[in-house]
Amino acid sequence: MDINFKVTVQENVDHDKRDIILKFTSALNKLVMPYIAVFWDIENVNVPKDKSAFALVHKIRQMFYGDHKEYDFVCVCDTNKESTTVLKELNLAQ
Repeated sequence: MDINFKVTVQENVDHDKRDIILKFTSALNKLVMPYIAVFWDIENVNVPKDKSAFALVHKIRQMFYGDHKEYDFVCVCDTNKESTTVLKELNLAQ
């Protein structure tokens, strides 16, 4: 569900009032941003050997979040099978 508030400002409204109305509308739209959650099974889609897990999490957020708020980002893995570098980077990306 996408909610977007739009306000039409009359031409005869002075500049200060117009600015306040537009700022309020922008703030209101940011408050009602839809949420997004990511569930990542790292054993099915693993981090490439030459890539950073931290950079990969950042890229996922850049690509999919857009005008959404993060609700949750879950990465599931067997900590005994995953490298300590990947685990540290995933913790840093929280």
